[in-house]
Amino acid sequence: MRAIFIDDDADSRALAARAVIREFPGTEAVEVADLEALQVALDAGPRFDRD
Repeated sequence: MRAIFIDDDADSRALAARAVIREFPGTEAVEVADLEALQVALDAGPRFDRD
């Protein structure tokens, strides 16, 4: 599973990512801080499930 974490605060993103990874080991966390980084993450690599 890939999960995307969007927040302008790096500490908040990391905290959320750690919590999800703890519950769902093997999760790939992708962290983004702004709209531009979000677009890059959505356009690159394996797709995210948007449902």
